[in-house]
Amino acid sequence: MGCMSDYFRAIAVDYDGTLTTGPRPEECVLSAIRLLRSANRRVVLVTGRILSELAGDFPDVYEHFDAIVAENGAVLWHAGRARPLVAGISTKLSRQLRELGIPARSGMVILALEAVHDEAVRKQCVALGLDHQLIRNREALMVLPAGISKASGLLDALGQLGVSHHSAIGIGDAENDIALLEACEIGVAVANAVPSLKERADLVLNVHGGAAIADFLSKDVLSNLPGVQPLRHRVELGTASDGSIASVPASRIQVFVDGPTGAGKSYLTGLFAERLTEMRYTICVLDMEGEHAALGQLRGVLALGGRTPLPTPEEVARFVRHRFSSLVLDLSLREPALKHEYVRDVIEQLTRARQECGLPHWILIEEAHSVPADALERARASGSLCLVTYHPDWLPHSVLRGSDVQITLEPSTEARLRWVGNGRPPVSFRPAARGLVHVRHRRKYADSQVPYERGFVFRDASGRVGKPACSIAEFYVELAQIPRSVLAHHAPRLDFSRWIRDVFQDKPLADSVRRAEERFSAEDADGFRRFVRELVALRHELNDEAVCVRQTAS
Repeated sequence: MGCMSDYFRAIAVDYDGTLTTGPRPEECVLSAIRLLRSANRRVVLVTGRILSELAGDFPDVYEHFDAIVAENGAVLWHAGRARPLVAGISTKLSRQLRELGIPARSGMVILALEAVHDEAVRKQCVALGLDHQLIRNREALMVLPAGISKASGLLDALGQLGVSHHSAIGIGDAENDIALLEACEIGVAVANAVPSLKERADLVLNVHGGAAIADFLSKDVLSNLPGVQPLRHRVELGTASDGSIASVPASRIQVFVDGPTGAGKSYLTGLFAERLTEMRYTICVLDMEGEHAALGQLRGVLALGGRTPLPTPEEVARFVRHRFSSLVLDLSLREPALKHEYVRDVIEQLTRARQECGLPHWILIEEAHSVPADALERARASGSLCLVTYHPDWLPHSVLRGSDVQITLEPSTEARLRWVGNGRPPVSFRPAARGLVHVRHRRKYADSQVPYERGFVFRDASGRVGKPACSIAEFYVELAQIPRSVLAHHAPRLDFSRWIRDVFQDKPLADSVRRAEERFSAEDADGFRRFVRELVALRHELNDEAVCVRQTAS
């Protein structure tokens, strides 16, 4: 699995029964928290306690945390100030409980009392017509406004800290921690947790006590919990032949998608991107051929580039940091050399952003074989990555070896998902329907540049003629002006169809051109020229005027 050393940026931890079983945590626990914060991780205390009561037992509590979510999500302390996140519990209820002789403590929002009074409090809420909820925490009971939980308070705290909940680990022990764990990318239950929490946790610690939690915070968190993948955070890609769902983990893996031109790679990549954004992951799509502009219709996704100016690489990183925005960068109309330089600089900026705040969660790169190898390696080493290519053999071996999942597509067949190197049998599946209409832009494929050494070199019997064609569009243009002697040299050797098939993996076009080559006659070289150009034009929606306009624009 690829390097994910900067993935987790925040730890959200419960207090009583988790950080400590006494009035305050042991020194070894506080030392581990200091270590995390010195490593640029945010630590959020999430507790059901009333803040003033917590400070009474632990006077220096504010020194050890970046934020405190108190009263089970109803109160937030951050930047030296505590504030309620919701209106307080009705005073009618607290007054009625006092009249019934039921002791209750009031916080900024909640009422706190013993769990034995559960039924009496519930009856009073019904009698008064109050929309309150009762939350148990072992032997304690909290009365809260509807919709408030440790999860809601944590999301507010993380937003203030500039950290995504997908970059957080939640740790707890009791019933009211279930929401906390499920709000985080990974949920951890301590060894003494209640059974209901252990059942929902992604990881259960084997031992409990201050030393155990200190060891977990100082070692496992910084190692990013290798091998722990939550079932609730998975990307569903389609349906397998046996009716099961084909899916992959939504974070901390590396995927590459391969297959020939027209097999559906961009459709599947768009589906993958849609599902990730639905789950509120932050993604950045480097869209080499303009396939994914429609993703800009989705909430929180900004599509830039194409015929409009691209943001600077520094602006890209700022966009990603701001409200966890996802980006699609359409590079289809940029010249290859400028495109490569831009991609390299963007990946450098995104790598820095990941080191600082863990965003973006995913980088998706179309036409990855055209990206400089050093940029691909930098992206691979920085976190979750999806590479899309019709030429996986052109990718650096280190990138392929670092991949966890390979998804292969072939025209008119099911996709095949294979885990790399773990012995699992491959799964064939039919991709799911997309929420957005996918339009395959053949004209963008026509402009797709291959490396210079993969270009078509036109020759006649005596040697090289003209400049190499490094795209289908360039091939279309050069075919119109090369001498008949060049056609007579290449066509009988099936060179044109072989290049289209081997370099672009466009089998339908290659087959049509091959049939024309097999019928080639030197006496009708111009007829062959016209026919092959018509095949290319129909396949890739080309004409001389459009090619001229695009070449001028680039």
